[in-house]
Order: sequence, then C-alpha cells, then structure tokens
Amino acid sequence: MKKDRTKLSVYHLWRAIYPMPLYQLIQGLVLSAAVFFLFSMGIGDGSLTTLMKVFPDITVVYLMISGVLSILLFGWIYHRDVQERKNRAIWEEHTHLGAGTILLIMLGGAGVALAGNQLVNLTPLMELSENYVETSEALSAGNAWLELFCVGVLMPVAEEVVMRGLVYGRLRDMMRPLPAILWSALFFGLFHGNLVQGVYATACGIYLGWIMERFRTIKATAVAHIAANAFITILFFRYRIRRCNHIFPENEGDEEDKEHEDSPVDNRNG
Repeated sequence: MKKDRTKLSVYHLWRAIYPMPLYQLIQGLVLSAAVFFLFSMGIGDGSLTTLMKVFPDITVVYLMISGVLSILLFGWIYHRDVQERKNRAIWEEHTHLGAGTILLIMLGGAGVALAGNQLVNLTPLMELSENYVETSEALSAGNAWLELFCVGVLMPVAEEVVMRGLVYGRLRDMMRPLPAILWSALFFGLFHGNLVQGVYATACGIYLGWIMERFRTIKATAVAHIAANAFITILFFRYRIRRCNHIFPENEGDEEDKEHEDSPVDNRNG
C-alpha cells in the first residue's frame, strides 16, 4: 500500500471490526434456526444440550451452514474493498501463488500451529477456561470426516475472509503494517471467545497478518489457516484414538505410554 491512507476515525475503526460481531450473529441465527427446525420436526426438546445427544453433528452442521453464508456475504464485501483499493491505486493484490510458495505457506501454518499448541500446553490455561472444554467437546461429538472438513477447511476460509480480508485490510488502510498486524491478531484472539483459543489465535494471527501483508491476498492466508487447523485436527484425532486405547489397553505398556503423552490443544474455533 502507498501512504494514501484512510483517516483513522471512530467510523472507520467500526467499519474495520463490525464484520466480527456480524459473523457471530450469523452463527447464532443459524444455530437458533436449526434448533427450532429440528424441534418442529419432533427432534429434541428445543434445548441445544439435549439436541446434541440426539443429533451429535448439530454443532458442525450449523457451523458449516453459517460458514457458507459468511463466505458469500463477506466475500462479496471483500471483493468490493479490493476493487475500491485498485481504483484508488493503493492495493496490489497478488493473484498467483506458485506450488513452492503454497508448500512453504502450509509448512509455516502447521509449524505455527504446533508451536502454539506446545506453548499453551506449558501453561494452566486449559484448566482456567471452561468455555474451551465445552467448545472442544461440541466440535468432537459427531462425525470425524465432517469435523475435519468443517474446522479444517470451511471455517478457516470463512475466518480469513472476515479477519484478514476485511478486518486486517481495513485496519491496513488506516495504519502501517506492524500495528495493523498486531491489532488484527489481538482481535482474532478475542474473536475466539475463550482464553485457550484466544492466546493461541493471537499468536497465529501475527503469522497470518504477516502472510497477508507479504502476499496481499486471502488465498495465501486461507492456505496457511487450513494447514494449521487441519494439522491440529488430525493431531486431535490421533489423541482421541490413543485415549480410547488407554481406556481399553491391550497391555500395560499402552497405559504407561499414555501417562507421558501431552494432549494436543484443540485450538479450533467453534
């Protein structure tokens, strides 16, 4: 970007951050509509807790629906922003990413996810965040393949359109790269709604903000975010399988090994 920046004001700051609460509002409306529809069909009693016992995939399904709606809505807004910047000659979007670049971005995303996972494991954050446990259990209650597609592919794309496409892009219109990266990373952490995911997401948000600044396209940040989420999800699958083997060990060695294995941090948004 050139120095022709948008003036920093309350209006333009709100314009940068309103996509976050709107995104969460869409999720809430879709969930309410899903619960009401299933209740009207005689499924459940109108309570989400009860419904999850009858229909374990409810969390993943409503996240997928809200994710698709969010990609369509916010993708349209992002496209308008990009066109406006091009017209003002303050934005040069990179549309081509080579295979080698994509591989490096993916490796970087997985590496940041692993580092963040280990960092959180060294702290007592998981014990301090009840909401994190509820989110993790809700995402893991249903079909594993649906879960992998939802939190490993669809949700990262939706979040990147919102967080780097709109929030970071509009902050960047008003400020230099470093403050835009740091503020958008902080907002990304708050966006996740619990302490564990918030700390992890803030750290990942710095990397994703740098990727956005470097390549100037959400295609690059989406690739990095997909790699990070898919990597953590697969690690979590492995942990759950080993956990089952621990509950029903074939030999004493399985149980001894499990005692020394750190559980992965389920840092996926829900």
